[in-house]
Amino acid sequence: MNISATIFSCLISLLPLLLILRRPDIKLSWLFLLHFVLLFTATEMALEWGGILQVRLAPEIRFNWLGKILGIVVSLAYYLLLLKRTVSTELVGLRWYVDMATLRGVMIAGILLVLAKSGGNYFSSTKEAVTFEGYLYQATLPGLQEELLYRGFLLALLQSALNRVSVKFLGLTLDLWIISILFALGHSFSITHHFAFHFNTGNFCYAFISGMVFGWIRVQSGSLVLPVVFHNFSNVMILVANAVK
Repeated sequence: MNISATIFSCLISLLPLLLILRRPDIKLSWLFLLHFVLLFTATEMALEWGGILQVRLAPEIRFNWLGKILGIVVSLAYYLLLLKRTVSTELVGLRWYVDMATLRGVMIAGILLVLAKSGGNYFSSTKEAVTFEGYLYQATLPGLQEELLYRGFLLALLQSALNRVSVKFLGLTLDLWIISILFALGHSFSITHHFAFHFNTGNFCYAFISGMVFGWIRVQSGSLVLPVVFHNFSNVMILVANAVK
């Protein structure tokens, strides 16, 4: 995603905040919202530039390993240098343990999502050759980088911007709506260098539902561990579904 698409997606995803601007019980922290935009933009630029650099250095590698690694490094560096004093690791979900009281529910939700995504891919896509690199990549970096950014740092920044006031819309908190919209746009929307807009409705819906489930698991479990695990596991199972068709 280039910088124009990145900023546009970020601003579009924040539009639901207009629903609460007139509420007297909520005072938005604009500084945290600024960090939200800057962190997302910096990470997306690292992903893009890492991919460009990898093509030049190792064109035989199919997946964007370098971009994902740089994205993780940039996200962590931004947090450690600019956010750690005001946004706790607990709020980000940087812990190894999960809330046992909610474990059964989040496990069921995660397994159902994996089955739905792999099953849907099995019946809707064509058979593809799957490589060892593909399995290794999908089992590691996508879930780690994306969950750390979206359901970790960005979600924590939104919660801080809302002063941790829970605002619900259709039964789900507003911060989850925003993060899921941004996550879905990142998987479905692009702007070319000639400013032509491209949007895939199917990919948007697919990623939005996944983002909602991953976000719910993150909030309920209190940790990023299970969202990362289920994210990577669902990606691997999609490859398996492609391979066995």
